Amino acid sequence: PLHVLRKSESGGRTIKERMPNHPVAILLAKPNDWQSSVNYFQDAVSSLIRYGN
Repeated sequence: PLHVLRKSESGGRTIKERMPNHPVAILLAKPNDWQSSVNYFQDAVSSLIRYGN
């Protein structure tokens, strides 16, 4: 799974917080009306393998 994270520093430690309502997180979860996120990424990786950038 992919997550959008916010990094911050507190007391010398790095804190990573998930941001499920961030616009990019919403887009990653539901890229369009006819594909799930899994189908979208399968198609994207397949295109990269076949055609490159």
